[in-house]
Amino acid sequence: MIRVGILTISGSGARSEREDATVTALREILLYGDFEVAAVDTVPDEAAQIKRVVRL
Repeated sequence: MIRVGILTISGSGARSEREDATVTALREILLYGDFEVAAVDTVPDEAAQIKRVVRL
């Protein structure tokens, strides 16, 4: 099993102004493969916030 994370970069999504249907769709697609969704996060379109979440 491969562990993955879903990161959405969106100003309105980070403020919870709307639900991101893409996350729901991606999660469903990944579950059909050999993937485990280990983390889901939404951050605003700001470099510092993205760097805080992404660890390479």
